[in-house]
Amino acid sequence: MQTNQGMGVNFFRHQELFYDLVASSDAIHFTQIAIYQAMFRFWNHQFFQNPVQVDRENMMILSGIKSRSAFYRVLRQLEALDLVRYYPSRSVYEKSYMCFATLSPFEKDIKISVWGLVEPKMPGQAKSGESGVKMIEKIKLYNGRYQLEKVKELTVKRNLKYCHPLLSTAKIMVPPIVIKMNRKICLEPILNHLQNIILMEIIKNQNLKTVVSGHQESRSIPTPITQNRFDIDQFTKWMQDHGKMMYGSHFLLYSEDTEVLAKLYAYITGDVKMCSKFSLDLNKGIFLVGGVGVGKTVFMMILRQLLPLKDRYAVKPCQQIALEYIDQGTNVLMRYGRNYVDNVDINTINRAYCFDDLGAEEATKHYGNDANVMAQIIQMRYNLFQNRKVLTHFTSNLISDQIDVHYGTRVRSRLREMCNWIEFSDKSNDKRI
Repeated sequence: MQTNQGMGVNFFRHQELFYDLVASSDAIHFTQIAIYQAMFRFWNHQFFQNPVQVDRENMMILSGIKSRSAFYRVLRQLEALDLVRYYPSRSVYEKSYMCFATLSPFEKDIKISVWGLVEPKMPGQAKSGESGVKMIEKIKLYNGRYQLEKVKELTVKRNLKYCHPLLSTAKIMVPPIVIKMNRKICLEPILNHLQNIILMEIIKNQNLKTVVSGHQESRSIPTPITQNRFDIDQFTKWMQDHGKMMYGSHFLLYSEDTEVLAKLYAYITGDVKMCSKFSLDLNKGIFLVGGVGVGKTVFMMILRQLLPLKDRYAVKPCQQIALEYIDQGTNVLMRYGRNYVDNVDINTINRAYCFDDLGAEEATKHYGNDANVMAQIIQMRYNLFQNRKVLTHFTSNLISDQIDVHYGTRVRSRLREMCNWIEFSDKSNDKRI
């Protein structure tokens, strides 16, 4: 597939024009802005090339969108607004492609140049009055037969009441540069750099004449510094609010789970006194034990939202891992157990996992070979824990004696060394009832 080496996009001007477009259109709402800004950040990191390969999971994390269906719905809305062109992958081994529209000022309006992937014009295909290109709706990304073309151009009138006065009235003029050299050189990066400098100087001079608002004056008054401590009450409220966001308004926290919440709070915030009180080690993972339906998986799903992205663990059901082993064999063990290469530097980041519902998986076979998949993964994760301090978390209905029966004494001993044991009380009932 033919790609361009950057669209010559000016970062500041594109951002200002995009928000001018938001102010001028009632069709753009906050979720579209969030996803567009997440995608624009990725586009910026790719030096404004078109097309770019996009990663849905990273886009959802950066935009704060939790629902996959909501993400794709908003993406279709952005496509209908002619801000992007999206080409979904038809293969699990390929990422999807996306083409971004470029924004430029056109007198007092905004010009949107829409770029897309098209089939190249075949000899004799185009006649007079015909476009000679065909838009690809369902593109196969691996055959490399498509090229980048400008497929549409439109102009949107600005709402001058809300638009930036500099970009709505002034044009950025770049003085002509004449360079005499024997070899041809690319002046585009130099011109873009000069445009950025001139635009920043104009904004700086304009801001000197701006009257300070009451809000700015109030913030400039020195105030005593007070520490806003994230205490156990705020943590419980945070868990309650995020539970309602993720699982619905019927989500509730129960008084019989207060001790479990206190232990999770001590662990996730690193409160030394509370960790000492509950005998928790911050260098270990969590093994959350309880009856059916008490909320083990829900607590771990909500709790991961408090961690930074680099430390955020992935939740993986043990039953799903067992099914993957039946289909893929030992590759599954390497994926979840030994997820690194031997000869790498110590700074390599290894993925933390929370294996959900340990003990619910059934005995598995791959080409007739019996295997206790989770027992092998636990022993491999134990080696990761010893050598690289990579954390592993678990949820389970099994008490320690039952773990002996399912996995053996060695696995039980290693789980004790790897994890802090947090158990729901006998009073905790099934919340699904």
